[in-house]
Amino acid sequence: MLKFKIARKKIISPLQMVAGVVERRQAIAVLSNILVKVANEKITLITSDIEIEMRAEIALDNQNGIIEGEITIPARKLLDICKSSPEDSIIEIEQTKTQIILNIDGSSKYILSTLPANTFPIITEFKQEASIRLKQQELRRAINKTSFAMAHQDVRRYLNGILIEVHEQKIRLVATDAHRLSLCDIQTTGSLPKTQILVPRKSILELARLLSSEDEYVELQLGEKHIRALSNSFTFTSKLLDGNFPNYTSVIPKDSLGSTRNSIIANRETLKSGLQRASILCSEKHSKGIKLLLSNNQIKLIASNTEQEKAEETIPVSYSGNEISIGFNVSYLLDVLAVLSSDNIEIKTTDSNSSVTIEGKEEADLLYVVMPMMF
Repeated sequence: MLKFKIARKKIISPLQMVAGVVERRQAIAVLSNILVKVANEKITLITSDIEIEMRAEIALDNQNGIIEGEITIPARKLLDICKSSPEDSIIEIEQTKTQIILNIDGSSKYILSTLPANTFPIITEFKQEASIRLKQQELRRAINKTSFAMAHQDVRRYLNGILIEVHEQKIRLVATDAHRLSLCDIQTTGSLPKTQILVPRKSILELARLLSSEDEYVELQLGEKHIRALSNSFTFTSKLLDGNFPNYTSVIPKDSLGSTRNSIIANRETLKSGLQRASILCSEKHSKGIKLLLSNNQIKLIASNTEQEKAEETIPVSYSGNEISIGFNVSYLLDVLAVLSSDNIEIKTTDSNSSVTIEGKEEADLLYVVMPMMF
C-alpha cells in the first residue's frame, strides 16, 4: 500500500512531462492513468499510449512513513490537482485498497479511483543497435526544421513520420509528404554504424517537446523496433514505423550534363511577406495555388480566386536566367521560409515542370525540395 510525501514544486515538472503522452480519450482505461512506483527512495512516473512510453524519476528525501508500492492514478486529474495546489504545498499520497487519497498541506483532501499496476502495459523488448550522444538543442533544432513536411494520416504509413539516418559522422533527418521534402544534417564526432529508422509523427513531436535544455545532452538508442531517448530528467521510448522510406535522394534535383539549374537569390523576409500578402487572394479550390514569374532580377507573384480577384507582387531578386513561369502551393513555400533563419535564400529550378530546391545561404545543413503544381 504505497505512501509518500513530496513538495509540489518537485513533482509538478515530471508530472507535466509524462502527462503529455496521455490522450484524453482512451479505448483502454488504464492508459488514461499514470503508473506510480515507489521503491528505493525514489518515485517513478510512467505513462503510455501503447506506441510511446514516458518515464520520469524523482528522488524522495529521507523521511519516515514511506511505503513502497505501485498503482495507477488518473493522469489528468492528478496533474490538475497538483497544478492548482499552492506553490509551496506538500502533497501526501496514500493508497487504500481501491483508491488514492491526496492530502495537500493537511487542509485539502482528494480521493481518486485507481487501477491495478499489473494491468499497465510496459515496453520491455528493446534490442539496441546504435547509440548516439548529442546536445538536446541540436536534435530539437533538426526536428523543428524538418517535421513540418511529414504527412498526416497518409495511407502510406511510412510518410507519417521522420527518417533518422545514421552514417559514420553524420545524423540526417528527412521528412516528406510526397509534395515537399525537408532535410537536416547533424555532424557528430566518432564513427557511427550505418542504420535507418522511421519515427512516427506523434513520437517525434513529443520528443521535440521534451528536449528543453540548451546545454544538456540526450542519448539516442536506436533499436530494431524502438527508439529510446535518455536524459537526466526523462526516458522516452517509442515504437518505430514499418515500411520502406522512399529513396529521397532520387527526388533531390541536381545539375546534369549539359544542363545547369537556374539560381535565384532572394531576401527571405521580403519574399515571405510578398507570399503572405498575395496568398490572401489564393483560391482554396486550387490548393492555395500561386504562380511565380521569374524574369531579369525579379519574381512576380500572381494569385487569383474564383471571384475574379487578383493579386500581383513584384519581389526584387538576383536572377539572370530565362523567363520561367512556375506554380506552387503557397503554403509549402511559406512553411519552408518560416523555418529558415538565413537573411538570404537560394532557390534553384530547371524549368516550369521541375521541382525547386531551397537553401538558406547561412544554413548549409538544411535542404528543402518543393514540387510544382499545375493550375
